Amino acid sequence: MPFEFDFLPSADADVLQIDAYFRTFANHHAESFLDALRATAKFYAQFPLLGSPVVVTGLPATDLRWGKVKKYRKYLLIYRPASPAIEIVRVVYGQQNLAAALSGDV
Repeated sequence: MPFEFDFLPSADADVLQIDAYFRTFANHHAESFLDALRATAKFYAQFPLLGSPVVVTGLPATDLRWGKVKKYRKYLLIYRPASPAIEIVRVVYGQQNLAAALSGDV
């Protein structure tokens, strides 16, 4: 059985924004990021509990986990372990305000 992941609409919007940012420099940066993001999502789909629990001051405890995007370690993949596929909730820049980014997703 393949390891599956689903991007929620909020994560899709994040990816489109990041893609547009990288394309301002060069298309190969955007393609490289998307490849790394897919590889990271596949990894966490295979090992969903390896990501670190998301703990954000001011937000209730959740089942969300996070991991750094391979090769783009300043970007975080925030996901919810689920069956049969993990849910990619957000893809954010690591210095972004996580409480604000996740306020509608927890």
